[in-house]
Amino acid sequence: MITILPLPPELLEPLCDQLSIQCEQRVWGYAAADASELAGYCVVAEGAYDDDPCQILWIQAEDQYVADGLLRRALYPFYEAGYKEYEFVRLPEMTLLPDYIIVGRGSLEKLFTGHCAS
Repeated sequence: MITILPLPPELLEPLCDQLSIQCEQRVWGYAAADASELAGYCVVAEGAYDDDPCQILWIQAEDQYVADGLLRRALYPFYEAGYKEYEFVRLPEMTLLPDYIIVGRGSLEKLFTGHCAS
């Protein structure tokens, strides 16, 4: 069973340094693990201005389904807070499910009220 948990600051800060992530906004990270094995992680941030989309700064996972779980866990609080869109700051280094718009802005409403990926 895969568990997705927030990354504490003492792990998130070195990860951002390692990945060369520099962001002025507040940053959150999540990790997915299967027992004690790391299955993936993602890093997200709020938009710089009120009408900006939330930002996906990094996603890496063992497969696209783990990536989907990580992204949904990371993006849902933005959706609840009233954000309308998300965008990838850099192209993911892996293939994601077709539900995700990786170039340009994607709709959080479509992501959370649309169909589930199968």
